[in-house]
Amino acid sequence: MSPPREGKVVTFDVESGGAGESERSARSAATSSRSTDLTVKERLAAVNVAQSGRNPFVNNTPPWSTDLVVQTVLVCIFILPLRLLLFCPSIAIAWILDAVANIGHYVDDVPMPRWRCRIVNWSSYFWRAWLFSLSFQRINVVGEPARRSEAPICVVNHTSFIDIFLMYACKRFMFVAKKEVTKIPFGRDIIRAGQTILVDRANTESSQHAKEAIERRAKHTTHHPGAPEWPTLVMFPESTCTNGTALITFKQGAFVPGVPVQPVAIKYHWKTADPCKVYGGGPGIGLILLRMLTSLHNSVTIHFMDVYRPSEEEKGDPSFFAENVRQLMARTLKVRVTNHSYADVQLLLAAQKMDIRRDSRRNLNVELSTLKDILDAKCTVSQVKYFLQEFHKEAGREGKLTQGQLLRVLNMERNPVTERIFQLFDINSDGALQYKEFMAGIALLYYTDKSVQEDALIDILASEKDEETGMVYFDKNLLKSFAFSRHKKYPAEKLYNMSVSGHTSSVMTSGHTSLGMMTTSLETVELDSVTSPTSLTTPQTPQQLWWTREELIKFVRDNPQLFDWLNSPSFLER
Repeated sequence: MSPPREGKVVTFDVESGGAGESERSARSAATSSRSTDLTVKERLAAVNVAQSGRNPFVNNTPPWSTDLVVQTVLVCIFILPLRLLLFCPSIAIAWILDAVANIGHYVDDVPMPRWRCRIVNWSSYFWRAWLFSLSFQRINVVGEPARRSEAPICVVNHTSFIDIFLMYACKRFMFVAKKEVTKIPFGRDIIRAGQTILVDRANTESSQHAKEAIERRAKHTTHHPGAPEWPTLVMFPESTCTNGTALITFKQGAFVPGVPVQPVAIKYHWKTADPCKVYGGGPGIGLILLRMLTSLHNSVTIHFMDVYRPSEEEKGDPSFFAENVRQLMARTLKVRVTNHSYADVQLLLAAQKMDIRRDSRRNLNVELSTLKDILDAKCTVSQVKYFLQEFHKEAGREGKLTQGQLLRVLNMERNPVTERIFQLFDINSDGALQYKEFMAGIALLYYTDKSVQEDALIDILASEKDEETGMVYFDKNLLKSFAFSRHKKYPAEKLYNMSVSGHTSSVMTSGHTSLGMMTTSLETVELDSVTSPTSLTTPQTPQQLWWTREELIKFVRDNPQLFDWLNSPSFLER
């Protein structure tokens, strides 16, 4: 089935059966937020609306209770010994079968002969027994696995490491996996028998080879009956595990070949142990296995959906192909889609290395791709990690920044101008910044294009705006006093009405066209060390208070020494 393309992909609220109002608004905002119709504050609000508020990287296993402890003790006494008798031999026998199938087959880019594949297929029964020992007494299979000639690739939502063994039990053995899985005990022989494609995520060349292997195997055909052929390739387009409450952004690898795919939707029905292995907060694999081994009963539904045959337009646009399949799977699973991606997982892994507590990691729900889609922010994952570290140093266990804490992170002194930066960031107007508000503001302030940064500058500097004329109110003496107080350590309020015009050392090059937000190499200009406040009180011509946008931007460009504080985060100075 190939739904016709009609404009943009529609986001459905599958929980209520119709298009989700908030998600429609988010998409509308994303479409228009790059235009000049939206203010800076409205752009940040659009990011807030587009972020789903759901965190698919949190394990929802319930805490221990009296009933759960009693149940676990009883299972450990009466059931667990029997399960272990099945658990260990099942893995061992499956491994032996896979090892036998590998004997004499050393070429990874040539399909296994059919007799070897039959030996591998026998292991599926032992993987089913292994799942039974993990309390999955019931596996509901809906639909039929498609033949390879109908769909050479099947795409599966990724919730748990158990997904792989469920596919093994359904005789689907060939995957794309990270090379680290070969370090798992018995793992090397098992993945070799499945003819798995290994990829090093940190190596660009390895990723390219994996993409070529995917396309080559997906399009492989045999011209002789009985000739070896590749099995159906299983891919997890989310590239990481979620808790099953949403489908995150699909990577395009499975859709680049442009061949028919079979979507497979896995839904876990658990009561005492959430099987998902995620990085945003929750137990590790060992504890998850223990909780499942000591559960009374769990079940899972595997839905082999109808083969999806791409249209010509989808073949030429893998992202459109991937999004249509994602929407279809979301409706089948009755979950929503979000803008989370593997970049968010990298952020959570960094938080783990920083020893940020699991409870705090639950709040690191940023959806980095939303910053790119709506703000057109060009910040890298490493830059986001840096600001996470700075945020966490100040926020601590509270997980929020006050106005004073934000200014300390940005290395700015408090005054009416810098206070407006906090007001700009504080979308919810609750007097505290969550990490997603903080990171959206940082992305807008430092990593968007020049026109957006100029808009942000106007909002920060101007205390009033005349809606009829479009002119803004800006008292340059306040800013100059602020700059003087930073360099000479005088309180800013004592210098409020002083002007330092003509007393600064202008050593800036004429090529500067921005303030810290538009360039990352401003020279810091120090005032003459002998200058004092009293020497600055000279008669002045009436100063300009109402400015056009162009006049204010020109003033900024002509006086970069007054705006070096906008470039103050140490990350930007490196």
